[in-house]
This record gives sequence, C-alpha cells and structure tokens, in this order.
Amino acid sequence: MSELKDLKTSDPTNFKELMTAEAKKLQAAADEAGTSTSEGKALSSLAQKFTDVANGGDMSQLMPPPPPQGPPPGTYNQSGQVSKDLSTTTQSTSSSSGKSIKDIMDSVFSDLEQAMQS
Repeated sequence: MSELKDLKTSDPTNFKELMTAEAKKLQAAADEAGTSTSEGKALSSLAQKFTDVANGGDMSQLMPPPPPQGPPPGTYNQSGQVSKDLSTTTQSTSSSSGKSIKDIMDSVFSDLEQAMQS
C-alpha cells in the first residue's frame, strides 16, 4: 500500500490510469457475475472504491474491513446454537466464466505489483 501512495505522489497521472484500469476490470467481473448476486455486488463496490481512489479519494478505503464481531454467520438450531450443517447456506464463489473472486483479486494485485516494479 505504501508503494501505491508513493506512486500517487510521484506520478499522479500513472496512478490514476492504473487505478482506473483496475476499477474497470473489477466492474467487468461484477457485470459478468451479475450485479444482483452477492459476488457481483462486492466486486462492484470494490470497483467503485478503486474509482474513488483514482479520483483523489482516501486510499484507506481499499483496506480490508476488520473481522466481524459476535457469533459466526450461519444457521441456528432450535437451541440457538450455530448449526454445523452448512448445506442450507450456499454461496457462489465463481462467476459464469469460472473465475473466483480470489482469481480476480490475484489478477488485480498482480497488475498493481507489476506497475510498482516498472
């Protein structure tokens, strides 16, 4: 993150181009996943954050959120305890192209690393 801050200061034009390109990549992945899906919404939100940062917004919005507090997510049994059976809660982790959010983020981070090395 500090290297991105340095780039933002030393070469704001290149920084803006880089962040805008990555925002477009994230938005394309969101559109492909379907903007009404949880994956699509998450990718679209992240794309907007990249766009905001590209346009002078605070880079701290790119930091991951803190871990959730309280009971773990899941279904609860009649005793009020979290059920170990996760078969009722399914979550899509890949888009129709077969790319997972992890694959998409790995690609974004790889692009950012390459830009920092050039």
